[in-house]
Order: sequence, then C-alpha cells, then structure tokens
Amino acid sequence: MTIDFTKYKKDLPEGKIHSELTILNWTRHQQEQNRICLYCDSWGSFAIQPKDAYRQYYFLCGDHYSGKKKEKIKEN
Repeated sequence: MTIDFTKYKKDLPEGKIHSELTILNWTRHQQEQNRICLYCDSWGSFAIQPKDAYRQYYFLCGDHYSGKKKEKIKEN
C-alpha cells in the first residue's frame, strides 16, 4: 500500500489541518502540540498540502512519508 498524497480537506480529521500563517506563528510549545503525524503521534516533519487546500497543511512523520509504516496505515 502506498500513501495517498492527494487527500482532500474533507477527508482529514478535525484539527489535523493548519493554515500556513498559523504554523508560522507557532511557538516551540505549540509546534510540539500541533505538528503531529496524521497517522500516529510522532513528530510531523513533513508538511503536505491537501489537493483542494490553499496554504493549508497536514503533517506526516518520516516513516509515514517514506512508506515504512505500511502496516500501521492499513489498520487505520
């Protein structure tokens, strides 16, 4: 299974998508609370823009971005 990077905003859970301006204004503490992977609770290193979003992003950890955690994605 590969990760679908063409998600739409309506497919994302509440609170997992953040605007660019909000992200840029986060303090370090807010980053630690909000910049989490869409699929797990790891640090979201990669910001991905949904297909129908303008300057809004969700985050993926390195393992989900590279596809190493395929088993975890299948469970969700």
